[in-house]
Amino acid sequence: MWQMMSLIFSKFWKFAGPIIIMLWKDIADDVFDIVEGVVREVSIENLTNEQKREAALARVKILLKKEGKEIGDSVLNLILELVVQRVKRG
Repeated sequence: MWQMMSLIFSKFWKFAGPIIIMLWKDIADDVFDIVEGVVREVSIENLTNEQKREAALARVKILLKKEGKEIGDSVLNLILELVVQRVKRG
């Protein structure tokens, strides 16, 4: 039984894996672009860092919802932090 399931899944991932990775990359690129735009907008506002983070998170959620994309808060916070560090480095 286990060998049969293993065989099925190995063939599935061999076929579907590249497709899933390609789709994820397209989605991730779009999300990073949106987050970077919002981070750059919020960075020039006269707010505390915490207020900037909250404002950026709220704006990103709105923009993603408009595009029909849903991403969990923990993942968005991670992406937000990565983008902030990238923007700070220039």
